[in-house]
Amino acid sequence: MIKTKLKILIVFVIFAFALSIVSNTYSRYVAAAEGNIDLALANWQILLNNEDITNSSSSVGQINPIILENENVANNKLAPSSKGYFDINIDASSVELSFNYDIKINKNEILDDLLITKYQIIEEDANSDETEYIDVINNEINGTIDYTEENTIKPFKIRVFFEWFDGDSEESNDENDTEIVNNNDSLTIDATIKFTQKIE
Repeated sequence: MIKTKLKILIVFVIFAFALSIVSNTYSRYVAAAEGNIDLALANWQILLNNEDITNSSSSVGQINPIILENENVANNKLAPSSKGYFDINIDASSVELSFNYDIKINKNEILDDLLITKYQIIEEDANSDETEYIDVINNEINGTIDYTEENTIKPFKIRVFFEWFDGDSEESNDENDTEIVNNNDSLTIDATIKFTQKIE
């Protein structure tokens, strides 16, 4: 019986030794390593009228208008038939990706006849007199700025034109216009401007 136990023990030792050799052979072909992968992120910094709006995707604010001179109305005052514009200055020169912009100009609740009529996209150092006018539809202005490696995005402005419409098809009438002028010192045009990354 001792001989049998000794034989079994020898078989187990030989088997363990063989298993150890096979295990070491296979482990030579296994390797592991750890490392860091550095990825460069595209810059996203947009200045809206010189205010950094990087930490938000949209901005709601008031913008000071320019009222065009009218010989029948005091300077910088709004009255029926007055026209003017306001500029939305966008500096996306630090942005390294294509993006969309959506501008919604909220209709003035007090003065229905104050209409947003058209706009221009004026690039930095461009002459506004040579820039195309685009009609505003539904008080919305939408566009895309495409980024390329060769051309960085230059600052630009969107010039939005408005008019106190005074014609036959006006929504208000002269009595309403008079009441508005007598009961209000000023009016506000609110615009919501949103920027989003362009996704293919």
